[in-house]
Amino acid sequence: MKKTTLFILLISFSAFNLSYSQSDFLNINNIRAKIDPNTLFYDISGGSSSFESPSGNGTHTIFSASLWLAGKDQTNAIKTNINTFFNANQKIAGPLMTSTLYVSEGVNWDKVWKIQCQEIQEFVSWYECTQDPNCNDVTNFPGYQIPSSILDWPANGDITKGQAANLAPFYDRNGDQFYDPNTGDFPLIKGDEAIYFIYNDERPFFAGNDTHSPMKTEVHGMVYAFSTNDTHINNTVFLNYKIYNRSSINYDSCYVGFWADFDIGNAQDDYIASDVARGSFYGYNAVANDQDNPGNGTLGYGDSPPAQSVTFLKGAKQDNDNIDNPFTQVIQDVIDSSGTPYIGNGLGFGDNTVDNEHWGLEHFMYYNIGGGVQGSPTSEKDYYNLLSGKWNDDSQMVWGGSGHSQTGGTTPSKYLFPGNSDPLLYGTKGISPPPSNWSEFNGATGGLPNNSGDRRGVGSSGPFTFLAGSSVEIDLALVFGRGVTGSGLQAGVSAMQEAIDTVRSQYLLGITSGCADGVSTNITNIKSDKNTLIIYPKPFNNQFTINYKLESNDALIEIYSVVGKKIKTQTINQNSTVVDLNNQPDGFYFVTITDGNKKLSQKIIKQ
Repeated sequence: MKKTTLFILLISFSAFNLSYSQSDFLNINNIRAKIDPNTLFYDISGGSSSFESPSGNGTHTIFSASLWLAGKDQTNAIKTNINTFFNANQKIAGPLMTSTLYVSEGVNWDKVWKIQCQEIQEFVSWYECTQDPNCNDVTNFPGYQIPSSILDWPANGDITKGQAANLAPFYDRNGDQFYDPNTGDFPLIKGDEAIYFIYNDERPFFAGNDTHSPMKTEVHGMVYAFSTNDTHINNTVFLNYKIYNRSSINYDSCYVGFWADFDIGNAQDDYIASDVARGSFYGYNAVANDQDNPGNGTLGYGDSPPAQSVTFLKGAKQDNDNIDNPFTQVIQDVIDSSGTPYIGNGLGFGDNTVDNEHWGLEHFMYYNIGGGVQGSPTSEKDYYNLLSGKWNDDSQMVWGGSGHSQTGGTTPSKYLFPGNSDPLLYGTKGISPPPSNWSEFNGATGGLPNNSGDRRGVGSSGPFTFLAGSSVEIDLALVFGRGVTGSGLQAGVSAMQEAIDTVRSQYLLGITSGCADGVSTNITNIKSDKNTLIIYPKPFNNQFTINYKLESNDALIEIYSVVGKKIKTQTINQNSTVVDLNNQPDGFYFVTITDGNKKLSQKIIKQ
């Protein structure tokens, strides 16, 4: 199916004689991902997937992916900003601008901007040297020239062309809101390496068959990664999206989601699932040995295939209501008696702060390739339905079977195939329907496992109101996990879940900020910290010792569980400190030291 579609797209590409967008690879860690301004991970030039995991292995886990956005205008009409497979006739890159200029100006935006934190740090050091009379930049930085990645950063739009004045984030040294590296300005990025892109839903399709109803929204995306000694972070690609409503319309009942066409090696033997507690949906293999697919030249993973997640780190912000909302009122009694709710799904709930709540993964749906009530979406209503938990026939997803009332039960459900990841029954509003462990693997129809195949799904966050002139921001992580050889079919899922826990913990600790402060990259310190932060023994039993040379009079030690819960805090004012976790269970913990403006972190294990 995909091979035929690619043929059609390539013919279309040739017929309209369009130049292909300038894409680039994010490849600083164990994942090699191709980023195009119009789509993610889909290599139209080669007609294949391009989310190689691990890098250099020739195997891939995602064929294509993209952000979805939909809402309703004042007349209750559905408007969308949605893209799936990249069509060469469907150029959407660039900021919103005067509509008559898209044909002439669009080509200037059919590109991405790739930059490494190291380049920024070197630039900052060089520039500060040029401003210091005691520093000779010629001697200290012989032959230095500002790299094009900094010079060409798309920080400002041309307001005479209807573009927004401020686009990509940058450090504005003199506060004039004009990006000029010659005066010390530089890009602000996340991670050790980042790729930035901009697209909008108003730029008309070149093919002349544009029938969608644009929201007049502009999407700024940053895909980034870290190079660390942490295997879990090294197997993760992060995404930050900031979406601007450039229209004069207040959209309500909005949902923002992420669509993924998982291909775990061979695409024809896959399953799909959700992990409610971790705010994730994922693809995994239905068989223990993922075979090659000679028909389209796709390599399989062989024994012990992996699992690949889309994890919602921060979803859309809930509308303000002047209340510190609990995770959900339906299960609040359960939470009160059993402890903390799902830390992995949503932020800011029940934390004694008003109006800081962000949705997590609020719905997860999939669809079958082709027609039917559970088939591929073909209209804006279909897309909106998938984002809000409904099928093409407007029916609510239900628990059991294939998720439709024709094969399942009668209990509405927010999540498809959650397995046993929702013990608080959040997705069914407290109702416990049979089967208790609903998944493709354990049996979705008649108690028998589903037939495997090519899987596509979308997770969403919302609803929320999208006011004119406002913006919404979400953070995602694409987490890859694989068990060791011979560990079995589900080992990849377990490895992925452990990695998600690590990724979320580090995100909650705030150490995924990279060069956002323009001075240093926190997570890079994880590599260099081993020279200044020593923790032993590893693993430890009840106590461990921290050796750390203080830079200020005292520093703060904070210990976090693997799900990001702070369990211990103490101040240190000497170079060697003993920490006692005798009353804590075995497992992974994160030790964080805050010393002035410096933050260091290491993962340890108690056993």
